[in-house]
Amino acid sequence: MTSFSLATRPWIDVRDLSGERHILSGAAVLDRADHLVLDIADPLQHAAVVRFLVTVAIAAGLAPALADEYALRCAQAGAVDWGKAAVWLEERADDYDLFHSERPLFQDASLRELARSCTLPAHYLDHTSAAAMGRPLLGDHRHLNALLAPLAPAKAALLLLTQQMWAVGGRMRCSDADYGPGSNYASHATATGALVWVPHGTLATVLSWRTVPLTDLGMANWTYRPRGQVKERLMPFGELDALTWLPRRTLLCAGPDGQVARAYFAQGWHRAPFAVGQPGVVDLVSSSTGKRQSADCLDSPDDLVPLVERWWNAPEGSLPQLMRQASQQKGCPVPPVRVIGLAADRKKLLNMRDVTIPAGLLTDPAAAEAAAFLDQARRRTRKLPVHLPDLSGSGLLCDPAFRGADEAARARLTARAFRITTSGAAATALTRAQLHRALAPAQKDHHVSLFVTADSTAPSEQSTGSQLEKRLHGIRHSDHGRALLGDLRRWAAAPTPANAAVEVITRNLPAGHRDPAMITAALYAIHSQHQASPYGRTPLPRLMRAFGSGTAFGPRHQPTDTQMRYLLATARPRLLLPTLANLVRYAASHNMTPSWTALTDDLTLWSPAIREKWAALFYTSQPLNEIGTPA
Repeated sequence: MTSFSLATRPWIDVRDLSGERHILSGAAVLDRADHLVLDIADPLQHAAVVRFLVTVAIAAGLAPALADEYALRCAQAGAVDWGKAAVWLEERADDYDLFHSERPLFQDASLRELARSCTLPAHYLDHTSAAAMGRPLLGDHRHLNALLAPLAPAKAALLLLTQQMWAVGGRMRCSDADYGPGSNYASHATATGALVWVPHGTLATVLSWRTVPLTDLGMANWTYRPRGQVKERLMPFGELDALTWLPRRTLLCAGPDGQVARAYFAQGWHRAPFAVGQPGVVDLVSSSTGKRQSADCLDSPDDLVPLVERWWNAPEGSLPQLMRQASQQKGCPVPPVRVIGLAADRKKLLNMRDVTIPAGLLTDPAAAEAAAFLDQARRRTRKLPVHLPDLSGSGLLCDPAFRGADEAARARLTARAFRITTSGAAATALTRAQLHRALAPAQKDHHVSLFVTADSTAPSEQSTGSQLEKRLHGIRHSDHGRALLGDLRRWAAAPTPANAAVEVITRNLPAGHRDPAMITAALYAIHSQHQASPYGRTPLPRLMRAFGSGTAFGPRHQPTDTQMRYLLATARPRLLLPTLANLVRYAASHNMTPSWTALTDDLTLWSPAIREKWAALFYTSQPLNEIGTPA
């Protein structure tokens, strides 16, 4: 069996400060860290090598203990003795051997007997297929039994380290009996990177910023360690354990010439819950909703908006937060930061992103507000027929005038960058109006009181129904009101006090008015899905005289008559909601709109007298003014 140690064999592409290219071993690269720059073409492999070298530096005892020490070292990267890590690595060359007979690097030696037994002729994934197809990861996930060209150990090492970082997985078509319980299940390992932040500069500069203060180093587990049974959640207990967390059981098999001939998977690991501050999460930041952020948050290959926003709002313990603090503490400028990420589901790669954030955006606090504004503008205009030529917003973000402007000025500058793509004067005018509303500064308080009450400065003689209808029309035509209408429709399907719309609609209302107001608001939201015009003057029971088909309408239409009889026999307004929702949907689908004012007021005073009035409106053909109801 041949040997290939990442400590002593050349496998890392670098160039020196004169521009000359070299291929060096891990120890040699660390020994000359202040004079070398990584020159790895594939961005995912570049990030994987950086993380590998950071792991070695931490294991060699070069991790700073305190924030002061970290800040000082970032300011004086050339003064750090990275040669100490090179010596440490050379002394442990066996631990980094891809083909070690007992503990191959990042692999599972226990699979060797399975590979020799020939019991799995078609149940392995061939890593070489990924290399042949130019895939950045080893996991092409095709069950191949064909012999492909041998793979050089140096290339296999890069692919293996990349595989180790992102751990893209899928279900493997094999039984538990082949590799043990859980072997046919795959997922992202929590401790692997989603977005990796790599500072620009020499390797010494990169390692200085990347090797952050740690409270718990953990152990450097360079080979496979069992992760427990399916229901067990074994967590990394230190940064080294997190950085060397093995997401898959893998075995590289070398041929007589020392090249990788086959690569076997026994995939399957158990996903540990993600939490900020746990080992291995220095690269991981969450989105505004708390979701772990990966490269699928970026709309384009040069998208700066989410990255700049996350840089300034990254949580405690993350690399962006530590870099900002170190820069402020010692006054050392933050270098441009390259962010490398992979978006994937459990079965395939979705996209790869490689974005560099200029140093100016990392040191200007106004960039955080500007990025947040652009992110919100993109969200508001996502469904509009408009096009922003600079999808990433990088042109605007990099403009100091835009970053220093107030919200109204930013809206004007952003609107200027949009190009209307609709055809026709009317459509263009409508789109411009929508765009203006979308980019206009948001109101400070969307949840103002709907009603004038005795506690208000100006009591009103308007009825609750009249005030509610005016407010509902305002909500319908506002940007922030769309979400509220959605909440109201959800309340109609499942009335619960936990719904966000309840507090908005019922604020300042007496207890007896709250249910009728919520019912009417929910019916209004349902109607708005099917009918463009929200305005109606006819009471709902009178409108029902037009419900039906053929020659049967109103009381002569059996389904409509049945629903009216149910309404007249029901004493509690809340129980009317399902039937009223059906009636409102029917009205909207036939271009009819009831009077929301009359409906609210009737539901508020729902009594035998009101029900008698509804019966008269539905069953009699008298004009409305003759039965005491305004037309």
